[in-house]
Amino acid sequence: MSDWNEIQRLAADFQRIQLTASAHQLSERNCIEIITKLIAMNKVQVMYTIDGKEYLTPQQLEREIRDELFVHSGRINLVELQQVINVDLTHIDSKVKEMLRGDRSLYLIQGDLIDRDYIDRLAEEINDILQESGQISVSELGKTFNLPTDFLQTNIEKRMGIYIHGQVNPLERGTIYTEAYVARHAAKIRGVFSAITRPNSVSSIIYQYSFPEALLHDILRKLLDEKRLAGSVQGHQSKAIYTPNIYSRTQSNWVLSFFRQNDYIEYDSLTRLDITDPKNYLKKCLNKNVIFLESCVSGQNILGQVQAAIEDVVATPSWVDIMTLLPSPFTTGDASVLLQKHCLKSNKNNTSVQCLCDKFVVSNKFIQNCLQLFDDHMKTKAEKDAGKVAAKFASTSSTNPNHSTLTKHDDSNVTGGKKKKGDDSTSSKRKGKGKDRSTPDDLESTRSHIKQNKQDLEFMAIPEIIEVLQREHSNCEDQFLEEIASQLFSPLKRKYQEVAKSVFLASTSSVTSEKRKLHSDAQDKINGLLTNAKLFGKGLQHFSGDAHTTLGKHLLHTLCTEITNIVFSLLISEHIMVDSDPNSLNPETRSSALEKFPNNVKKAASALEKSLSGKVTNINCSLDVEQFFDALDVVLGPSICQIMIKKLDKKKERQIIFNHRQSLIEQLNKESKPAMCLHLCTLLLFQRHTQCMIHAPGRCIPQIISFLKQHLTDEQYKTIYEYQQLIIQSIQQSSDKQKPEMSEEPKDSDNSNDNQNIDLQLQEKMTTIKAIALENKKQS
Repeated sequence: MSDWNEIQRLAADFQRIQLTASAHQLSERNCIEIITKLIAMNKVQVMYTIDGKEYLTPQQLEREIRDELFVHSGRINLVELQQVINVDLTHIDSKVKEMLRGDRSLYLIQGDLIDRDYIDRLAEEINDILQESGQISVSELGKTFNLPTDFLQTNIEKRMGIYIHGQVNPLERGTIYTEAYVARHAAKIRGVFSAITRPNSVSSIIYQYSFPEALLHDILRKLLDEKRLAGSVQGHQSKAIYTPNIYSRTQSNWVLSFFRQNDYIEYDSLTRLDITDPKNYLKKCLNKNVIFLESCVSGQNILGQVQAAIEDVVATPSWVDIMTLLPSPFTTGDASVLLQKHCLKSNKNNTSVQCLCDKFVVSNKFIQNCLQLFDDHMKTKAEKDAGKVAAKFASTSSTNPNHSTLTKHDDSNVTGGKKKKGDDSTSSKRKGKGKDRSTPDDLESTRSHIKQNKQDLEFMAIPEIIEVLQREHSNCEDQFLEEIASQLFSPLKRKYQEVAKSVFLASTSSVTSEKRKLHSDAQDKINGLLTNAKLFGKGLQHFSGDAHTTLGKHLLHTLCTEITNIVFSLLISEHIMVDSDPNSLNPETRSSALEKFPNNVKKAASALEKSLSGKVTNINCSLDVEQFFDALDVVLGPSICQIMIKKLDKKKERQIIFNHRQSLIEQLNKESKPAMCLHLCTLLLFQRHTQCMIHAPGRCIPQIISFLKQHLTDEQYKTIYEYQQLIIQSIQQSSDKQKPEMSEEPKDSDNSNDNQNIDLQLQEKMTTIKAIALENKKQS
């Protein structure tokens, strides 16, 4: 008030002076001329008022601006200021900008000149509003005081704690709360969320209890960080879900309890518990040994039951529907995943079984047994249709003598056979349920193809095959029998063609009795030798590396070569019309005969000859002996040698193995030579412990003895090993005697004594060696 009184006093003095007459008073015109002259000489700086009656200096203009700002309580609009001072607005703008540069307590906001005192008074007013309402919005304050929100926000934060007693929400800076307001809502929020026992949407709680959204999220986060609330929040802002720990524990306990009791749990049951991602939840909740299927998670017990059932299928040629082993909630898709990715993939017997219709597991032996059910039907039908068969074969032979009447529709074997590298060993992979089953369209296409191909001999249609299977296996499901019939169709057709041709050839009068006898004798010899060769081939599977290669080549150079000589003898007599003794054939004579064979015979016989080398050239063969068997099957087929290969059943196989063992025992009892005695003893022990025959040369005996180490006691192995070393020493010393003497030094008598000592030990231990083999035999 003192400043304003001073201004009024000065104004009164100024008025009194103006009213006082003076002898030296200048006229108005003279004053104007003097001021104009001073302005022209740049002695003074003045500006005219709008009406042109008054002058103002810049200093006076600044004083008047500050006076008016003071009069208007620290805030005045520039337009209003121009009207009060009566100076052009450009002078006002220029002077205000100059004042702003020199005075940081002044602000120009939206055309209003504001000083710091005004902002301080404004902050006090805002604090009064805040304390009254508990919260205020900066945007609402901006509308109320006609000021920018950013300007208000900045100045409020600067005066927080000084003029304004509250706090700013870090998640929503445009809102200010009092501490009492925050504490009151924090208590409410803590109480509400403490009472929650199941998942709730945070947005629904905000709506129900009218909580400020930004404040709630901030308080909730602090309460969770401080462990004042036992729960967790998933999602952000409007999508946030609060889940109390008690509910999570209840969920987890229920899931674990159900899984422990049933060894499985469905995804749908977790969805009903409001678990949005069941798979990820179960990965965290359960251990790593669970199996994730299409609709549920399975434990190891269920997997073990299925694997045990598969082993039973392999052990006893049969089949099983694994859906009967699985809990009722399991779907066919679950069964398919369980079989393809877990049971059959890791099962050691996966090459012996197939998966059909995503749920049936069937042994290849069962399919072979089903194939054998039609043998009598084939013979009966072939004899009944002998005239038609003869006409077809005669017509084919006259049209194209090198053409085989057997058309192969499917190169794959009925039991899976040898497949290309990368194929599944049990069944082809499915992309959906039943993809590998024959559809009605496929069956119709097959029937159409049969009718169109006049060279094919039809045996049975698929419905007829199903009828035969139903009579023999009445307990099997129709879907299963349909799948088996689809798989048997092509093999039965091929086999029937072979039987039909055999009947045709048997009934052909042009074949002389001598040729039939020769063919029959060769067939018997080949069947006998081939049976032994295949049984010896099983023994090769117990070895790998050099031992496997050596044993395989020995089998090829002995039994397999003998079979090849018999086959070539037949071919020579058939196509070259020359009698040949199989014992007189050798690689040179066989190569010479190859050049005289017809092209189709030459190709197959050449492959058979090359297979004797032991080099694996067929990528579908894992063993060199298998390559020989494959080449032999082609040569013995109906298009070349027409040799019927007898299938070896388990009973006959056991009889052959038993006879072979008895033969080895007889030889061992009569044998007196140490090396041969060890050889026979090793073969007997190998057959005893593996139930497989082995055809081995003497140089492979050490590898077989090493293999037997795991089956013998330490004492037995030590005895056999020492006997082997004695034989090696004896052989080495015998070879040393045969070497020419390189020096004239007298022979050491100790060497002679050593020889006698070794021979004596060999004779003494021979009885023990024989006893080991025979005792093991008795234990079997």
